[in-house]
Amino acid sequence: LFRCIHTGEVRAVRAELYEHLSRIYDHFGKRVDLVSGFRFDERNSSRHYHASAMDIRIKGVSIYEMKKYAETLDGGNMGIGIYPTSGFIHVDFRAPGEPSFRWTDWSGPSGGKRKATKGKKKSPGRTQPARKPVS
Repeated sequence: LFRCIHTGEVRAVRAELYEHLSRIYDHFGKRVDLVSGFRFDERNSSRHYHASAMDIRIKGVSIYEMKKYAETLDGGNMGIGIYPTSGFIHVDFRAPGEPSFRWTDWSGPSGGKRKATKGKKKSPGRTQPARKPVS
């Protein structure tokens, strides 16, 4: 499932990813599509390269709903990004002691080249420390 689609390489995936994938499936009750998991050809600083990240979407479920639920799963050291242009969320696990982060990336599949849009300009988003949940 998490095999690198470009190289065919396989790496043991961090167990918490499977656990959260299962929790997300149970919560929404719909098939979760894995957009990207382990990426061997990624830079080695990427959490995808270390098999501790996944990009997912669920047909018929808003990415904003998915992000909101994923945030409830964050017990610390998680990254959660939302990709509105591409229509998926990113969930990763960071090293123990690293803070949780949240971001929004509007760049889309063009690799960072954004199309001009009329009206409001959308920020490409920057990684920011996550705020602790209030409840």
